[in-house]
Amino acid sequence: MPRISDARRAAPKQRGSQVGFHIDHRGNVQIRFMSRLESEQYVRLSVRPDVERLREQVPSVWYDPDGQSRTHWFDIVTETPDGIRIAQAVKYEADVLDSGIEAVLLRLSRSASDPANIGADGRPFANEYRILDERTVCGVVVYNAELIQRFLGDRDHQAVAAVRAWLRDAPADFPLDAAKAVDGLGFRGMRALVALLASGEVVLRGHERIEPVTIFVNRLFNSR
Repeated sequence: MPRISDARRAAPKQRGSQVGFHIDHRGNVQIRFMSRLESEQYVRLSVRPDVERLREQVPSVWYDPDGQSRTHWFDIVTETPDGIRIAQAVKYEADVLDSGIEAVLLRLSRSASDPANIGADGRPFANEYRILDERTVCGVVVYNAELIQRFLGDRDHQAVAAVRAWLRDAPADFPLDAAKAVDGLGFRGMRALVALLASGEVVLRGHERIEPVTIFVNRLFNSR
């Protein structure tokens, strides 16, 4: 069973309000969202090869102009494989100015070395601070990310291992349906290949919805 995130349960947002959760199959955890934009950002980031860990609704301390301690809850905090932490606020573009989030992020970045923002591991709360608005996602990206997460949920380790081994001798690029022939896996091979997009071992050649004819670029080409 996926672990339920221990993050704060935030109130639903008015603009684009939509409450639910995704299963992050790489982290085996439920990721809750409170708006359509949060949902799209979570699923997009959850399958990126440069995201090793994703947490939602994470608190960070900052100080207002009067020196009073305040707590800001970040919608998403990600960590890259090389340990870079990125704190990200999800806001619709029209809400950024009125929310004052830019000023908050500026103060947080300036207080990154404050003791309140240093973790038990001696590292700062975040190395970078970002705002994610609706311009960072699109229908194609969300569709593909949801497909990748769905196929990661197969946990078909046998098929993934077979496709990964095949990639070492496979062409530099090929259509998705070529994976059907791998060890007689059929559609299991195709699903495993799509799941491997999350590892970065293959990438899409173009910006398009994943279909059987979609061309994949093999990053393991000639790696044997």
